[in-house]
Amino acid sequence: MTNDIPKGTLCENCGKREATIKWVGSGGYTDLAHGYWSPWCEQCSIEAQIEHIKKRMADLPGLEKRLAELVAKER
Repeated sequence: MTNDIPKGTLCENCGKREATIKWVGSGGYTDLAHGYWSPWCEQCSIEAQIEHIKKRMADLPGLEKRLAELVAKER
């Protein structure tokens, strides 16, 4: 898939830097393939990914605890 973001397009997220990424947010490849994306800069893309990862990591202790409970229950 080619990057058909026109040269000089500004990031729709920050409006400051040149857009080089086709951002789909919580969408996936299907959204990308069907053109449901926004032009974002690489910096905004990385910042959003880090924020998402940090939120998901906050769930890890609870998930590990619940898994341990389920495994113990099987024994």
